[in-house]
Amino acid sequence: DGPIGAVRIGCIDGELVVNPDETDMPRSTMDLVVSGHRGGVTMVEAGAKEVSEELLVDAMELANEAIRKIVDFIDAVCA
Repeated sequence: DGPIGAVRIGCIDGELVVNPDETDMPRSTMDLVVSGHRGGVTMVEAGAKEVSEELLVDAMELANEAIRKIVDFIDAVCA
């Protein structure tokens, strides 16, 4: 139950970026879209050039943090 959030994670010049601009995405080595709620991930869609497992795990953790912030914001606005 509760709200869901979604984010796109890119890896631009070796740095993970939450919701990068469309103009930055051609330089990204990763295009990861994650949606979820407070309890966990609902959907993952990914495309990438060769990236390490560690980078993918870091990207998923970053996405989860960003989704929690979105869900917290929605809860605060709707309270």
